[in-house]
Formats: sequence, structure tokens, C-alpha cells
Amino acid sequence: MPWTDLCGCYMKEARWFYGGYVPSLVEYLNHAWMSGATPMMVVHGYFLCISTSNLITKEGLEAVKNYHDIIKWPCMVSRLVNDLGTSKNELKREDILKSVQIYMHETGASKESTQQYIKVLVIEAWKKINTTRVRPDCPFWEEVRGYNNKHCESSSLHISIWRWTWTWT
Repeated sequence: MPWTDLCGCYMKEARWFYGGYVPSLVEYLNHAWMSGATPMMVVHGYFLCISTSNLITKEGLEAVKNYHDIIKWPCMVSRLVNDLGTSKNELKREDILKSVQIYMHETGASKESTQQYIKVLVIEAWKKINTTRVRPDCPFWEEVRGYNNKHCESSSLHISIWRWTWTWT
């Protein structure tokens, strides 16, 4: 499942790039959280973490298949943080536009105010992670708290790595 979704994301980005299409920020974000490797790692991590300590449940499989919010929002944090840290270099190598360039294109905002706006989006995504983690419908809460925490903490690691980079961009 995640491999086909990831390849589909790459195809969409290739069509955007070669067609000269600039998506809106909302369109980009609805797509981009899946276009990194994080969703694939999360899905594979579910099977590795759960299968060694707990039973894989129908609810867990459904959550993985449908990208439950506990999967989506940490992936969004990773994507936004990555965009903040790498957009300058990706622009130099003529990669597809990232959230920073798309927001600047869409609003005419400066680089500095755009970076601040993207950081606000990161904070908002973190709020969604925190509320999702404790919702009764969070499929991984009762199964294995360790998996839920490890997955969410991976986003924190991304922020720690890229925070250092922000001082250089």
C-alpha cells in the first residue's frame, strides 16, 4: 500500500514540475505529507513494532490503510520541517517547489515571513498530533503505547535536526 501511494505522489509531482504547474499551498500540503519517506517508514514500523510485542489488529490495519490522523500529522510535521530546511538547496537544483516557495508565490510574502508562517503550520500540526494521541479512536493507543510515542517522537527528531539548519538558511 504505501509504495503505491508514494509512487503515485512522485508521479503527481513530476506532472506538476514538467507541466509548469504551481499548486496552491492547500493542494500541495494535502499531497506533500505523503510524498516523503515518512509515511512508508511509519507503516513498516507499525508491523515491526506491533508484530514483535502485540497482535496486529483489524483496527490497526484500517488505520494504516486509511492513514489515520496519528499517521498523517507527524508526517506533515516532517514534511514542513524538511521544506524549511531544504527549500533553498532544492530550488538551486531545480527540484519541485516546496511549501516555502509555493506560499511566497501564492501570497507575495517575503522569505522571512513565509518561514514564520510555515513554522506556525508546524505548531498547528503538533497540536493536532497531541489531540489525536489521546482521542479514544486512536488505534494504537491501547495496542502499544510505545509505537504511538516512537512515531510521534520521530517528528520531534526532524525538528531538532532542522532547527540547526534554520540558522543557516
